[in-house]
Amino acid sequence: MRSTFLIRLACCAAAVLLGKELSAKTLELGFQTGEVLAAEITGAAQEIINLEGSPYKCSFDKKIYVQVVIKMFPGRSISPLDYTLNINGNTANCLAAVCDDEVFVCNPSERYPEKDSLVRLLFVFDGNRVTTGSGSQKTRAVLKSALRNRRAVSFELKNLGSRKFTPVKDIPAGGTF
Repeated sequence: MRSTFLIRLACCAAAVLLGKELSAKTLELGFQTGEVLAAEITGAAQEIINLEGSPYKCSFDKKIYVQVVIKMFPGRSISPLDYTLNINGNTANCLAAVCDDEVFVCNPSERYPEKDSLVRLLFVFDGNRVTTGSGSQKTRAVLKSALRNRRAVSFELKNLGSRKFTPVKDIPAGGTF
């Protein structure tokens, strides 16, 4: 693990010195968590169980949904309480964390995914403040952890318009960034 870290550090240093940007298909959240493989934004309604039991407001007239897909490192857990997502100054709390293509359930319980499972985090935004964009317009988001010593990661959301989220089985193991 230490040699992997040193190799990554050397690559980053070389890229900075050469003035080039490394392109990655995943975004690492740190050794405590895992890697973000994909992030999508859609206006398509989502099935969410126990939404009325959520402590977070999401009774917007128009809802925009964001899914962040994470490949957890072995032995790690995740909870919806761990993350918030910011888009253009608008912050949403994570409403649900589910494994693979399970239906979203508002529940603050920690998830302990199986070895090859992916975790999907769901965020809901006010569609009057955050839009899915149009055509080539890019929507940037910042995923922040509520836990100490965890770094925030910034990425572009894949705009699905009004299509449903990509099924987990169709997300490449190497990510989509």
